[in-house]
Amino acid sequence: MTEARKGAIAITGADGFIGSALVKHFSTRGWSVVALVREDIPRAEKNVTYKLFDLLHSNAIDFSTIDVLVHAAYQPILKKTDTPNPNLVGTKMLAECAMKAGVRVVFFSTLSAHEDAESIYGKTKLKMEKMFDPSRDLVLRPGLVLGGGGGLFGSIAHIVKKSKIIPLIGGAKPIQTIALRDVCRIVEIGVTKNISGIYNMAHPHVLTIKTLYSEIARASGHKPFFLPVPIWLVFTILSLTEILRIKLPFTTENVLGLKCLRAFDTKTSLKKFDASLLDYKEALRVQAE
Repeated sequence: MTEARKGAIAITGADGFIGSALVKHFSTRGWSVVALVREDIPRAEKNVTYKLFDLLHSNAIDFSTIDVLVHAAYQPILKKTDTPNPNLVGTKMLAECAMKAGVRVVFFSTLSAHEDAESIYGKTKLKMEKMFDPSRDLVLRPGLVLGGGGGLFGSIAHIVKKSKIIPLIGGAKPIQTIALRDVCRIVEIGVTKNISGIYNMAHPHVLTIKTLYSEIARASGHKPFFLPVPIWLVFTILSLTEILRIKLPFTTENVLGLKCLRAFDTKTSLKKFDASLLDYKEALRVQAE
């Protein structure tokens, strides 16, 4: 297995939770980064060039000037009737352009992408995975990403740290985590060692949602009361708020994701990358530092 040189890497969703962390990680390690964002915010950073990008218009990427494309962009879809799905249309174009140019792709999927998924997110990600060539491209399925204060975890942590009563939805459901800095490291290993295929990426230890919430509260010195709430009830309430266009931190998509959580054996994947990951307690401690 030969290692790739440090070259040019393009990152979609570069203003998102994971994407922005990847921009910082690769630029500080000497890579030339093309950060593809949805909003034109002037920035001056060493080794980084920002460009406007929309999933339905891939012409912002000059594939002749890059060595790797990291596809981390995703446009949230709440209704099954939303067509065309920009994630499917845009990803298909990106995959075809990358293959034609001979550019390897690292695609960010999720552990929620499995055949029993009920959320639009999980189903869409699974369809997007199939647009890439596992013999050439790298598909990563991370668990819940901890750190950075953003993403789904950021919303969860904010509520757990600030609220006296926490609705515990699907508290016994299994969950696996991965630290944000480990996500960046895994991508770098995959790129430099030319690893291809589909890999589940999370710490092997499987915990419950209640355990994770309790640890977040303990680490912040907070002692909330956890109130178990049936998944069906939360789903019904959120469905009504979405009809009324009332914005809340969580959506019906999040609830369907919780409902269909599954535990996965990640040891084989981690062995392929020769990587060990921070467990959830270590990841929360690093974030607090």
